[in-house]
Amino acid sequence: MTRSRLATFTWAYVLGFTAYSVGQGTRRVVAYLLVVGILAFVVRRVHRAHPLPPVVLWALSICGALHMAGGLLPSPSAGAPIFYETWLIEPVLKYDQFVHFATSAVVVLACWELLGHLLGPRATPLARGLIAALMALGFGAGNEAFEFLSAQRFADAFVGNLQNTGWDLVFNTCGALTALVWLVTAAAPVASSPSIPAHESRVSLA
Repeated sequence: MTRSRLATFTWAYVLGFTAYSVGQGTRRVVAYLLVVGILAFVVRRVHRAHPLPPVVLWALSICGALHMAGGLLPSPSAGAPIFYETWLIEPVLKYDQFVHFATSAVVVLACWELLGHLLGPRATPLARGLIAALMALGFGAGNEAFEFLSAQRFADAFVGNLQNTGWDLVFNTCGALTALVWLVTAAAPVASSPSIPAHESRVSLA
């Protein structure tokens, strides 16, 4: 039931944003569909081999919706071409920065769960968290590279300037570090329990 609801939610926003973009003549929707499609395929393959908790799957899908909304919807703010450029807390936090922070944190959670399957008791919580954070940062860097390439193809890509890229990387890092600290801190009481060996500690999001 959870899987069918998740699939329905994901397909609904993908088709909705696609229909809206086609109606507006927005060509950059192609890039967004490519990214979301590839990531959905990867998550599906990973989940089949190493099941991820429903909360992580939902979080990943919601991040996809936030990403498409940010790049394809108009901003209510004057002078801002897309929703990504909308200030949530002016001049402290833009919608773009919030999405980068949240997505990076969610990717860390997903990688943490995956590493739990792959590494098992061989990795301490700190090592597992650090690897998950590095994987998330690599994902964020790859996204910035894809945005740069998209801007070479689509004149209306609105990926921003070098300063925007820099802030994207900063908020990616903050999101990854926040998730890392939370996971390692949550795993610490389990690792220190006298009834559970430290190498078997595991934070589960299920």
